[in-house]
Amino acid sequence: MLFRSGLARHLADVRLSHSAATTPAHQSIYAMRSDLRMSEHLSGDDHHILHGYSQIVYHLADEVPIWCDAAVTAIHDEGTHCRVVLADGRQLLASHVIVTVPLTILKAQRIQFEPPLSAAKQTAIAALAMHDGLKVVLQFEAPFWPSDMSFLTLADPAPVWWTPHADLPFLMGLFTGDRARTLRSMPDIVATCVAHVAHAFGLPSAPTLVWSHVEDWNANPWVGGAYSSVPVGAYGQREVLASPDGRLHFAGEATAIDGQSASVHGALSSGWRAAQAIMEARTDELQ
Repeated sequence: MLFRSGLARHLADVRLSHSAATTPAHQSIYAMRSDLRMSEHLSGDDHHILHGYSQIVYHLADEVPIWCDAAVTAIHDEGTHCRVVLADGRQLLASHVIVTVPLTILKAQRIQFEPPLSAAKQTAIAALAMHDGLKVVLQFEAPFWPSDMSFLTLADPAPVWWTPHADLPFLMGLFTGDRARTLRSMPDIVATCVAHVAHAFGLPSAPTLVWSHVEDWNANPWVGGAYSSVPVGAYGQREVLASPDGRLHFAGEATAIDGQSASVHGALSSGWRAAQAIMEARTDELQ
């Protein structure tokens, strides 16, 4: 009976919207159960990376060339090698290619594959979902929340907040799906969020805001949404998306099949998986 209460439904909805950018009505229960079982072996806490996730990229890609402003428009699997075509006309040759673009880019067919991806792969791309995502960062003059608070769940319209560090006056909010669209439609997202959290703590007036930032992932042409989820009836499609297609390999959080989808951990682990598959393929070719 507890889970039939309005509060329990709200908490379940908020938690799922935060962890999978979807709602209970649109999430495959089989996929959720599988992810939970596979993630039972995981341990450790979540951490914020100082100066952003680019620090991880710089570390992992030490001495590896990274090209920016080099959009890929086509990938040709020519049997013995791959040919990658860039928007400026340049072409690159490679033995294999790892495709790590977000699911929205694949859905929009912004990269042309020749030959076309397999029918199973195209079905997986169409079946998996990726919803709206909006992130809000608020810096106040001083914290007005308990020093031991790490995660905060409120009523709508802005229910999910957390603190990056106990001693810093920052609140970070993540809103997906309908909540992201609702906030995006408001005339002042930041003012709405400040008033919302102030009301939650019973403050007589709005706290002093020093700085704020709104990151609308849907407005970013290279992202287009929050992160992936498995709708009802699409159980098993992550595995299909993660499988190689000729000399093409697929990575990114949407392909994470170890219980870590919708996370940086899942994106990293999927990259290791794809790299390992390519090394094994190269070894077989050289034998």
